[in-house]
Parts: sequence; C-alpha cells; structure tokens
Amino acid sequence: MNTFFSITSVVSARPCFAKRWLAVLMTVSLWASSTLSSAKEISPEQFRASSALLGDIQEGEISRIRLEPWVYEYSERFPHDIRLLDENGMQWPFFLFVPQAQDASFVSVELRNLSKSEKLGGFVEFDVIVPGNNNSVSVHDGIEIVTTGSDYLRRVEIFGGEDLSMRLGTGYLVMESRNSKVRNFRISYPSNDQNRLRIRVFGNARKALDSFEIENARIRLRSSAEVEVEREQIPFEMMTSNSAKPEDNAQVLELDLQQSQLAVEWIRFEVEDKAFVRSVTMYGRNREEDNWRWIHTDAIYRKPQASKLEIALPGSHTAYRYLKIEERHFDDAALGIQKIELMARARFIVFEALSDQPAMVYVGDAELRAPQYDLIKRVDKAAISSLPLVEMSSDVTLGKTMGASKALFDRYGAWMSLVVIGIVAFFLVRVVLGMMRKLEQESE
Repeated sequence: MNTFFSITSVVSARPCFAKRWLAVLMTVSLWASSTLSSAKEISPEQFRASSALLGDIQEGEISRIRLEPWVYEYSERFPHDIRLLDENGMQWPFFLFVPQAQDASFVSVELRNLSKSEKLGGFVEFDVIVPGNNNSVSVHDGIEIVTTGSDYLRRVEIFGGEDLSMRLGTGYLVMESRNSKVRNFRISYPSNDQNRLRIRVFGNARKALDSFEIENARIRLRSSAEVEVEREQIPFEMMTSNSAKPEDNAQVLELDLQQSQLAVEWIRFEVEDKAFVRSVTMYGRNREEDNWRWIHTDAIYRKPQASKLEIALPGSHTAYRYLKIEERHFDDAALGIQKIELMARARFIVFEALSDQPAMVYVGDAELRAPQYDLIKRVDKAAISSLPLVEMSSDVTLGKTMGASKALFDRYGAWMSLVVIGIVAFFLVRVVLGMMRKLEQESE
C-alpha cells in the first residue's frame, strides 16, 4: 500500500515539478529574446557622428547626397554603418552609388612590320591594327607592351595619322630586378579611333648595349559611351619618414589620410624639375606598426614632347590609412616635389524620403550589418545623375561618450546574453535531471 502510494506520488509530482522548471526556462527565454531584439534596435545615440540634411525634402522624393570627408573619418565599417533617420527614428531606404568610368578591356593585337633600327640610339618598331566591330574602329587610349629582359627602362613612342607620323603619346616601360613589384608595361595616349598605330620601343636606358625582343602587345579599348567621372580630393597630413635608406637611392614620402575607408584612385604630382623620368611605387598600411604592403608601381616624367604627372591606382586595391610614396632616382638628385594631390571618385547616397520630417545622416557603428532595401531595384541607374542633390550640414555632431561598461554591453550585449542563457539552461537541466533521478530512486 505504501509502495503504491509512493509511486502515485512520484507520478503526480513529476508533471508539477517539470511545469515549474519549464516556466522558469520560458521566462529566461523571453528575457533573452527581449534583450536580443532591443540590441538590434537602431538609435541615434549608438553612432559616432551625424549631420542634418538641408533643404525642403518632400515625402516620397528620391534624391542623392554627395558624401563628405567626415563620413569616411568616423565610419567604422563603410558603407555598412551608414543610416538615414528622420526625427521620429524612421529609417529612410538608401544605397551607395559610385559613378563608373567607361568600360575598358585589353585585346591582343598582331605585331606587323616588325623591324629594328640603329637610328636615334636604336629602337624596335612595329605596327598594330586596332580591332573593331561592324566595320567601325573601336575607341582606344592605351597599349600594353611586354619585352624580354629583367632590369630595364625603355622609352616608347606611339604614332598615328594617315602616314603614321603624328605622335600620339610617349611613355616608359619599367622593370627592376631588385624589386619584382617595380614594373610598368602600359602606356596611355589620348582617346581616338584610328585603325592603325606605329610603335617604337627604344633600348634600355640603363644598359646601352642590352638587346631585347618584343614578346606581345595589347590595345586598351574603350566603350563608345563617354562617362564623366567626378573626382574628390582626399585630405591627408604629411608625416616624417624613417624608412628611407641611402643605399635605396629613393626619396620616400609618408602620408596619413586619417581614415581607412576610402581608397585612393589617383595621385597627382607637382614637380619643379624641368626634365625627368622616374619610377614611383606606392605602399599602404593601416597601423604604424604594420609592414608596408605594395599597391602599385608606375612612372612619372616630363620631356619636351610629353609629360605624365598623374598615376592611376588599381581600383581593386584595399583602402589604407597610411600611404608611402617611393620615388627612385638612383644617381640623380631627388625630385623637387612641390605638391601631392590624392583623389577618388565622388560617392553618393541615393535615398527615398519616407516622411516630411527633418532627417540626419548617421555614421559609425562597427556592429551594424549592411542594410538591404529594395530602392536599389526601383531606381534607374542612368537617371541618378539627374536626381536632386541634397546637401549635408557642415556642422557635424559627434556621438556622446559612453561609459566603458555601457559601451561594452551595447556592442557585445547580444553575445553576452546568449552566453548567460546557455550557462543558466545548462545548470537548470542538470538540476532537473538530478531531482528526477532522486525521485525515481525514492520511488523504488
């Protein structure tokens, strides 16, 4: 009888016991859910900087904003941590728009009438036929030439016109054996649609008796549609360089861009020297203690026939806060560089106003993911340049300084909550299982 009573007590006790602990688990889960959801809410206080949109913006109007340097300075994860909020906290949809230059592609061409001449110090000469489509010649503005050899500086002259005697451009092929990253094989010239070019590649300026062969050549073709790309200057501070060594025969300049979100696309030099040809190499890094990473090598020059004082950097390289420019002068004196300009394509935010309320642009929260709005699918890209241009206020409001504990929770609160939930659930399960085993033992 007592045994029957004990078993009945256990059976009846288990559901009550399980229900009580289940209620506890549900309470903890609800708390965790509310904590996680609140961590995902966006509020103006979580951003590093903000600026008001100026002008009368109507609800439903689609406009664009040109981004200012402060956006890149305070952004922690550009462009993912940008948000547009009206005074009621409503998010306005937007997307980043970067105007693209006309498309370019390199096409291999046949070397025709290849010959060597001893005139003018000796050169190799050849003709190329520019490919075209539908009986029309494509627009072109550059050529890539690869020669034999591993340590050279070769002058290149490009001619066009009916008798191939009109000089279109001049440049230099550069290759250094001591540094495999110091090289340049491409020469630019004004865009044109001539169907035939004549190329002269002169001997090695470093080794007068060095012979060479032309391995191949490619023409850079442009699309027929001209696209004007607006540029903006990138501010920087000149730093004192400690990396220049006399044995390197190089002038080294180090620059601090104060941000690492916007990559440099063009570097323009103002040089006081009247005549020169120099190899220039760019390196980058994001911390002063990091090693320099190679970005690009090109040549700048000034001659009576032509000059080239601007270098275009590859569009795919990483943005760096610190930039090092190395000008190789060998046994010549270092160039008198008077001014350097860093430039990039202007970037725009295209947005849709969801209210008539005043709105602001907020920047700077590394934990925000990239937003996803369908606005980018509803806007005709070809019409973006004609959209109204809205200005941002020059007054940039910096975010409030948060205490260490609050900043830590705001940034890692979601993960901290998950960890706490896991620990609590683990011990609760152990307690429940232990008590159930004890009840079973007592019932036996």
